Amino acid sequence: MWNSPADFVRDQLDGYHREVWLGQVQYVEVWCEKDALSGIFTSVLSRYGVTLNVGRGYDGWSSIKLAANRIKDRVGKYGLDEATVLYFGDFDPSGEDMHRSLQERFAMLGFYPDMPKVALTHADARRLPGDVVKANDSRGPAFVDKYGDLAVELDALPVEELTTRIRSSVERYIDMDALAENERIQAKQDERVRELADEMAERLERGGEE
Repeated sequence: MWNSPADFVRDQLDGYHREVWLGQVQYVEVWCEKDALSGIFTSVLSRYGVTLNVGRGYDGWSSIKLAANRIKDRVGKYGLDEATVLYFGDFDPSGEDMHRSLQERFAMLGFYPDMPKVALTHADARRLPGDVVKANDSRGPAFVDKYGDLAVELDALPVEELTTRIRSSVERYIDMDALAENERIQAKQDERVRELADEMAERLERGGEE
């Protein structure tokens, strides 16, 4: 609640955000398997306006369908050429299979975004602290045959390196010149909105309680 209509008008100044996908060529989202790391991802992605989707194990069909529709809608709305989903997850039998399963289920919905696994990769896992594959994991034998007996969680990647990896992977797909132009336009629009809000608030204050 607000003390007056004038206070309400001034409080709305931070509510306007120009659509970041205007002027871009492709749409980008970041998907992370680890909820505990979402704060790190959010702090990096806020500048780009990129959506973060946090999974908790294998996503259900309703979640997958909603995500596919969301991405397709944004690609169509802004006339973008394609969509990319940057995936971050553990390097273990389940982590690798979640990445595979997600792509497979998207395909079953007729949706085929580019979906690179940014981290953890096999190269990451070979140099980071980890553990052996769980003996009761049904996907373990095939995984061990392919990669060896190592299982490493995304949390093992140092925060500084994870932050750099998120930023560099996003900037590989984002048109940074278009983003900078978008930010320049928003700054001018923010200034105009602030002027209009001040004018309206002053009129409301002169009008008293009415």
